[in-house]
Amino acid sequence: MPRRSAYHSSQINPEVEGAGSGLIPYALILIGFSMLCFLGAYQQSTSAGSPQSFTFDPSIENQVKQLKVTEPNTVFLVKVSQSPNGLPNNHGWSDISVNIESPDGTNLISFGNDFWRASGYDEGAWSEQKNSYNMKVTFPIVSTYPVRIESASSPPSYGQPVTVKFVPRRGSTIPLLVLGIPALLTGIGLGYYANRNAVNTAIANSMQ
Repeated sequence: MPRRSAYHSSQINPEVEGAGSGLIPYALILIGFSMLCFLGAYQQSTSAGSPQSFTFDPSIENQVKQLKVTEPNTVFLVKVSQSPNGLPNNHGWSDISVNIESPDGTNLISFGNDFWRASGYDEGAWSEQKNSYNMKVTFPIVSTYPVRIESASSPPSYGQPVTVKFVPRRGSTIPLLVLGIPALLTGIGLGYYANRNAVNTAIANSMQ
């Protein structure tokens, strides 16, 4: 009897070999598809032309710059920056909002964030600052779009120049990421399930 049991445990049971293996090709296909989506998203995020850069003086109200869009559905990475070096350390701030109007004068999109600097000592000296933020915007039609800023700060009337830079991108990454991320997670889940099912079946057969 021991000899027979040892003989059976050393054989490749066809049920074990095939347990969950039917899911593996689907898992590999989904993971491969997700990789293609991520590569496409990376390509879409690369630069696709010359940037347009505008400088605003926060102390002057109602400044208007004109953004020229020459192709429909153009995607821009908008980079907003301002030096925080003149702000009081640890408690000063400057809030900058960018307002982009449609060609008919209505508000198209608004976004903003604040800039600051801080430092201290905690098991050694440290310092950090925030001097920029980014936003992606898609412009649906060919036209000229007015660009304005709104500013607030503490202390009031913080006058460091604000730079708003529009860098054109090849396209939107959102559709590809919406497809790629679920495909990757589903592929990993199927692969894990197939491997776990095969291992559990192998253990059960070896104990018979």
